[in-house]
Amino acid sequence: SQYSEGETVEIIGNGRIIGDGNEYNLTLNVADDATIVFEVGTSGVKLDGEITVADGKTLTLRIEGDAEHTVNGGISLGNSSNVIIEGDLTKENNKLTVTATDGNAGIGANNGVTAGDITIRNARVDATGSSREAPELSTSASISGAAIGTSDGSMGDILIENSIIVAEGGYYEYETPAPAIGMGEKNGIMGDITIVDSEITATNNGEGFASVIGAIDNDGIGTMGDIVITNCELNLTMVITEADWYGAFIGPGLGGSSTQFNMGKIIFTDMTKEELDEMIATWNFPEDFAEFGKYAIGLGYLGIYHETQTYEGIWVSDGADGLVRIDDGYGYHDPE
Repeated sequence: SQYSEGETVEIIGNGRIIGDGNEYNLTLNVADDATIVFEVGTSGVKLDGEITVADGKTLTLRIEGDAEHTVNGGISLGNSSNVIIEGDLTKENNKLTVTATDGNAGIGANNGVTAGDITIRNARVDATGSSREAPELSTSASISGAAIGTSDGSMGDILIENSIIVAEGGYYEYETPAPAIGMGEKNGIMGDITIVDSEITATNNGEGFASVIGAIDNDGIGTMGDIVITNCELNLTMVITEADWYGAFIGPGLGGSSTQFNMGKIIFTDMTKEELDEMIATWNFPEDFAEFGKYAIGLGYLGIYHETQTYEGIWVSDGADGLVRIDDGYGYHDPE
């Protein structure tokens, strides 16, 4: 309450922000390495502005108390900067809700930066990416951001550990979707996505071109690392498209005529093929996915026609101490 509406607050050291029941239109700029605690007073913290992390700095955001805290502007990373979000799952209502604006990722790298890592531990996080229409007469395309990941940017790794995540990717018309978790950028570079001991409820909001976990759709040149999933419950939804094409639920997304996207392995470290089949059966497929989709995991509908879009296969537990590859070179679980 000591700051003016719309002001930017410079954070240069550790501190606490205590919710007092009011929503504040403030931007928090983390200008140095800092641990910030969101603490419950009469309510959770309510920010109607974004949190930015300066180049090369790390924000550790601790979510405390038995209440919801909100950031209605997203958490935007700078070049080589990182964010670590830590919650308290012992408290039933302890949660951070982050909603992006202006085409940004909910939590991640935007506006051409090459950010560091996103780490979420022991937390309930609801995150939503956003979209932005290209300005009239502009040659730049409209853009959309992942809930957790990138929008028009590149980044390092995403680690989600012992957390409960609800994520929706941003979307602007059929040519500009974004995954819920991953790369919301056609020409970006990203490291690994590692999800451990967590419950993920995720959807690619709008059209089914992007994967739900992975990358954006077609006509891009991108590089991404591995997707590694261990001891997780995945509740994934692919929304209905009106354009007669679908990406995969997990993977590089939808292939296109000029796609040159490459990624590493998709690994379910502790799940056998039969157990993976059981989980896939719980996912929400569009009713026409068998007609206009290709694989539940792997490459999208057009991906198999474009050898320049590659990945290093889908791997599951062999029931012992090893892994076995189960895809056909392009993907796994073709509904046809």
